[in-house]
Amino acid sequence: MEDLNQDYLEKSPFQNPYFNLKNRLVEFSQTEAWDSLIKSANSFIELYPSSAYGYYILGVAEAKTGRQEESIKSFEKSIYLDPHPSKVFHRLGISYFYLGEYETALMYYKKALKAGVRHHYLYHNMANAYFKLQQYDEALRYYQKALQLCKDFVPSYYGLFRIYFQLRNYDQALINLKQVIRDNELPRYLYYYAKILLTGYPLTSNKRLKEAKSLLSTAIELDDDFALAYYERAYVNSILKETIDYKRDKKAAFHRDPSLKIGHPEWRVADFYQ
Repeated sequence: MEDLNQDYLEKSPFQNPYFNLKNRLVEFSQTEAWDSLIKSANSFIELYPSSAYGYYILGVAEAKTGRQEESIKSFEKSIYLDPHPSKVFHRLGISYFYLGEYETALMYYKKALKAGVRHHYLYHNMANAYFKLQQYDEALRYYQKALQLCKDFVPSYYGLFRIYFQLRNYDQALINLKQVIRDNELPRYLYYYAKILLTGYPLTSNKRLKEAKSLLSTAIELDDDFALAYYERAYVNSILKETIDYKRDKKAAFHRDPSLKIGHPEWRVADFYQ
C-alpha cells in the first residue's frame, strides 16, 4: 500500500517532544503495528489536540484494523483542522469504499485529485469505485491511467481483466490476465472462471453456456492436455445438444484422464456411459 506517512517524518536538532512522538507514530505505521499506533495516536492527540496529523494517523490505523466508521470520524477531524489535506481525502475515499458507499468514495477521490494528488493508487481506487458502480468506461480509463504512472502495477491489470471479462471481451481479458498470473496457471484460472459461470445460474441460458465454452476452449488452446477442461466443455456441449462436439470432448477427456469415466454428476446426454 502507498506510504502516505513519509511526508510527515520530521527530525528536530533540538529533540522536541512533539517531533519525537510524531516520528514514533510514523515508525508504528511503517511497521504496521496498528494497535500500538492507535494507542500512541490517542496519546498524541491528548497532548496536541490541534494537530491535524494526530487525527489523520489515528484514522489510518483505525481503517487498517477494519474500523471504517471510526476512521471516517478521525479523518473528518483532521480535515477540520487542516482544510487542504489532499492525502486525507484519498484515505476518506478508501474508508467509504470499504463501507460500500462507492459514490461518496468517488467524491473524495475527486477531491484528492483536485487537490493535486497524482498517484497510481488514487487512479486505481477511482477505477475500483467506477467498476462497483458498473461504469465500465470510466473504470477502464482510470485503470489505464494508473498503469501509465506505474506500468507494473498488477492490481490494475487484474481490474482490466475483470472489466473485459464482464464485457465478454475474452481476448482482451486474457491479455491482461497474463500480466497477473504465470502462463502455466492461465488454463486452470480460465477453467475456474468457466465453472463460476456454470454455478448458481439457470443452465437454460445459452448465453452463459457459450461464454463458459469460450473460456474452456481458450484454456484448451493454452494446454492441450487439460483433461478437466475437455470434460467440462463436454458437459456444456451436452446441455447445448451439440452432440458431435460433446462426443469429441468426452473422448478427449477420457483419453487424457481415464479416471474421469465415472461421469459428470450432472451429465445430461443419454449415451454418456455407452
